[in-house]
Formats: sequence, structure tokens, C-alpha cells
Amino acid sequence: MYVDAQGDGTLKTAWQILVENTDPRWVAFQLDVGWAVIGDADPVALMEQFGDRVELFHVKDVIDIGEPTERQTTVGQGEVDWAALFAASQGQVQQYVIEQDPPAGAFDPFAFAAESFEYVDCLRY
Repeated sequence: MYVDAQGDGTLKTAWQILVENTDPRWVAFQLDVGWAVIGDADPVALMEQFGDRVELFHVKDVIDIGEPTERQTTVGQGEVDWAALFAASQGQVQQYVIEQDPPAGAFDPFAFAAESFEYVDCLRY
């Protein structure tokens, strides 16, 4: 969603407004990749533009974006281009947290963690 924060016709996202109005000495950001993609943002473009402010990734993958069946899935089985994103984040991001937040009992968290970690560990970029 874009807003005209200055009243001058220049449209900005809430992310842009936060980054531009906080001091990098005191404020760093986390990028929740899955929710960014669901919100129609390009996480690679976000890293190219704001990467010096992003210290943490919530590593989530999503399938069927924009469809009624849209949902989070095991990392590597969804629509996120992880190779491009990890390449864009090198040297910037300090922590990568693999997570999924569906309703409790909706998936096996141990299988999810093992499969997601294996994908990320074997990924080359």
C-alpha cells in the first residue's frame, strides 16, 4: 500500500517512511520475507534499496500467492527466489530465522524445520 505522506503526490510505502524517518544508528529492520511477498513487495528490490538497514530475515516461503489457497510452506517449495534474495543480502543480514506461522497443529514443525534447513544449507548462489 502506498500513501502520500508529504501531501505532494509522492507515493511511498510504510516501509519507506519508517526507514527515512528513523536513525540508522539506533534502528535496524527485519524483513519478513513471506509477508513481504504476500504484500506484493519484491524482497530483492527491498534489499537493494534498504539492505543497509536490514539485519534480520524471517525466512518464510509462500505458495499460491493471491489465490484462495495461498499459504506458507516449507522453505524452497514456494515462490520466493531464495538464491537471488540471499545473494542480495550478503554482508547485510546478520540473522536468518526460518519460521512458519500457520495455526497450531496445522503442520509438523520438526519436519518443516529439518526440510527448510536442508534446502537453505544446500542452496548455492
